[in-house]
Amino acid sequence: GATSALSAGWSAAFLAGALGFFQVASSRDADRRLVLAGAGSLQVATARVSASIALGLIVTVMAYVTLVLRSGVGHPLHTFIAILAFALIYIGIGTLIGSFISGLLEGSLAVSLIFIIDIFSGPGMSDSGGLAQYAPTYRTAEVLIDAGVSRSTSSGDWLIVGGTVLIAMAVALASFWLSARPKS
Repeated sequence: GATSALSAGWSAAFLAGALGFFQVASSRDADRRLVLAGAGSLQVATARVSASIALGLIVTVMAYVTLVLRSGVGHPLHTFIAILAFALIYIGIGTLIGSFISGLLEGSLAVSLIFIIDIFSGPGMSDSGGLAQYAPTYRTAEVLIDAGVSRSTSSGDWLIVGGTVLIAMAVALASFWLSARPKS
């Protein structure tokens, strides 16, 4: 049902967020060397975002397969896309944190803190009033809950989820680009 579907989305989100953070935090020096060797900052950033998306897709497939094997899925494509949206949004969050926090422990804890706040203020865990509706995955969680109970989702919700994913990918690209730039 809805709880199982939401759990799959949260699993993909947390893993993708952590992967995004560690990819920025651990590749900063190597990326700067690549830029100094002649690769452009944008080229390096695009390659990193592509790798992050590939990792997010792998995490999504694993969460989706686990969901299908454990609970079944009423709307397969709807569910898969919503889980992928969770992963991509958290790639943006993880890379943003990685661009500001270089310590591995501190950054992973920051990703965890944002994740915990997001999960406990979302539609599956609270009344979702007030500021909760502005959480990064609020609409994505609603879309995934709809998929879990075999209910259709409004095109407006899909547009909001798509816009949130686009913003997250732009943040990831900017984070990788900024971290790849040589120090002045």
